[in-house]
Amino acid sequence: MYSKVSGTYYEIEDQRLMDFLPGYLLIRDAEYESFTQSVKEMIPNGEDKYYPILVNYSSDFYALKVSEGKENGIFLIEHDADGPTKIHHSFEDFPRTIIACYKEKIYFLDDDGYLDMDFDEEQLIGQKYNPDIDYWFED
Repeated sequence: MYSKVSGTYYEIEDQRLMDFLPGYLLIRDAEYESFTQSVKEMIPNGEDKYYPILVNYSSDFYALKVSEGKENGIFLIEHDADGPTKIHHSFEDFPRTIIACYKEKIYFLDDDGYLDMDFDEEQLIGQKYNPDIDYWFED
């Protein structure tokens, strides 16, 4: 991704270029170190490493988890949650699910030009592409 763009700017006129996922921005390369530090503070003393990819305005993150030098999936790290939540088994599953949501028009621009989504349909796509991840089956 970063070979094409350097991330998403917060204040951008063309809202179509703002969110990567509804509510989440692609972390700008210039902000990466500070967000990595934020994730470390949210998950202290862990042997696992989390590499943030996306961030929202509440400082919640989508992050790649690496354990013992091996990829261990994509996790949602929310500022007010007890711990990280696994949402994809691999980095490959992450864009595969996102692309399906765009193709199926589950992610769409609302009347004001902001990226929005159909939550129920996103859950169904999530279940289809991540059938054994509890996150997609929670009510």
